[in-house]
Amino acid sequence: MKNTLKLIGIIAIVAIMGFSMAACNGGGDDGGGSNTEPKTITIVDVPASWGGSIGVEIFSEFKESGLPDMAAGGVYPFSGGIINADLEPFNGTGEYFVTIQPSNSTVDGYVYFGSGDSPTKVNITETETTLSFSQFKKYNIWR
Repeated sequence: MKNTLKLIGIIAIVAIMGFSMAACNGGGDDGGGSNTEPKTITIVDVPASWGGSIGVEIFSEFKESGLPDMAAGGVYPFSGGIINADLEPFNGTGEYFVTIQPSNSTVDGYVYFGSGDSPTKVNITETETTLSFSQFKKYNIWR
């Protein structure tokens, strides 16, 4: 009888641990809140000559010709050289190409290059990602 009660107790503890682990999101703290929160891309030092609104878009892939599939984006107002692109309802995480286009242009856009010589993906994991306008290069994105 004692052994049966011990066995039932062990099974109950294992079951509780299993359910607890299944409900857990893996632990850890990403420092930016939940990964399911809407994301914002902030671009600083934007020239005033770009007009009153800017198109900001993110793509999972970058194509040399044709339009890639956009993950999120829109047209956002800016002032004081800062664009706050609220990508809601986008709440994913990962690496994406970021493009911007002035409101007064229908052909040329700018793609994030970082410090490299080719378009570079931005790791979007935090609630807010800040990029400098100087790290974007002019690129005919609608070839």
